[in-house]
Amino acid sequence: MGSRKTKRGVKKRANEWATFLDALRTNTRPDTFDEIYAHINNHVYGLYEDESRALWNILKKEEIRSVAEVGRHLGANLFMIACCCRELEYVYSTDIFDYDPGDTVLKNWFTANNICSIISVIEPDEVIENPDGIMFDFVFIDGGHKAESAARDIESWKDHARLIGFHDYADKKTNRHGRYHGGLVEVITKAANEYGWEQTGERGRSEIVYRTEYYGQ
Repeated sequence: MGSRKTKRGVKKRANEWATFLDALRTNTRPDTFDEIYAHINNHVYGLYEDESRALWNILKKEEIRSVAEVGRHLGANLFMIACCCRELEYVYSTDIFDYDPGDTVLKNWFTANNICSIISVIEPDEVIENPDGIMFDFVFIDGGHKAESAARDIESWKDHARLIGFHDYADKKTNRHGRYHGGLVEVITKAANEYGWEQTGERGRSEIVYRTEYYGQ
């Protein structure tokens, strides 16, 4: 684990984050969306409720055994995904910040629930590569939201995902919550068209999930 620290979203929401970590330390794994969202709420800096529910409804219908996440932040989204996907066996998650003790608590939670996990910290400009070269059932890209960052993440992961999802996918028309990132929608849409991805499920505020050409393989 790296030594970099951040107060992005941590100091401001210290009490809420502490409550979330206390819930993780019980090692319980809630199995309904409402139970899970009671733990993360909007305070843990994850997806908004409609985004989380939309993602939950998509993944609940799939056989997800492996997940990769680019941009972990405090771990709320990863926790929600792991509770949703009851057949999950392996998780790889990376971020440019070291969120200990949260990262350690999250890893311990995965261990307690018999899920193998790699919780890593990388340099801001480091290319995020698949550590084992495996095909992931779901890859969730929620790291740097500039167009160039998204393009780099897509290039790194497009051949390693059966389902690929993105957060902060909002244009000026659909942006209602200050999450518009110039060029991001264009980069993702271009990739979807170029690689033949098909959107699956309903969108919440600004997340979108595609089936790739590898879906079903």
